Amino acid sequence: MCEAEFTFLVIVIGFLAITPFLIHPAGATWFTTFIPLSLLIGSLGSPTDPAATLAVAHEYKAKGDVSSTIMGVAALDDVTGIINYSVAIAIAGIFILHQSFNLYSSILNPLVVIGGAIILGIAFGFLFNLITLFVRGETEGVFIVLILALLALCFGMAALLGFDELLATMTMGITVVNYNPRRDKIFKILERYTEQLIFVLFFTLSGMHLKFSVLSTYYILVLLFIIFRPVG
Repeated sequence: MCEAEFTFLVIVIGFLAITPFLIHPAGATWFTTFIPLSLLIGSLGSPTDPAATLAVAHEYKAKGDVSSTIMGVAALDDVTGIINYSVAIAIAGIFILHQSFNLYSSILNPLVVIGGAIILGIAFGFLFNLITLFVRGETEGVFIVLILALLALCFGMAALLGFDELLATMTMGITVVNYNPRRDKIFKILERYTEQLIFVLFFTLSGMHLKFSVLSTYYILVLLFIIFRPVG
């Protein structure tokens, strides 16, 4: 968590120090452009992408306390990133829209989004744990269907209620892996049947969002992010 917050601060301070001299959009001011931009980009840089870490760990079949700790740190960084982004969105909205301080939109709404996602994820995690207590001697396909169904339902409910979908599903996974007595079997099923598919979908969708026209237009911001992200 400290590493994620330090990265956030490094990117924010770096962008605040340099972007006013490199980009000059019409009507740009510190409060309407540079501070909101720095906060949003900083929040995007604080999470740790677990995909590459997982791929390396499974390629070399790394297991043990060190591997588990690395995965846990990556997951905690992602949670911190979600919280940073929610707070940054609220603060940036105040600056960009010239709003006066509003208790609900500035503090209560981010707390509701984050807290609601955590509560919803815990509820679905224990619901899944309860259902698996009654599933005895079933095939692995039954567990896959249950996992996908509860994850989809958790994601959909979070979207319907305006909570953070990623944090809700992540909290559900944390609840399952810590409190389900059959967690080892469930984890092995996920590794065997869904892990490679998830990797393919993740990197394919990430590549589909990469537009060279955007990179050529805002290459300075991209280069700054590439420089400050490893520093943090």
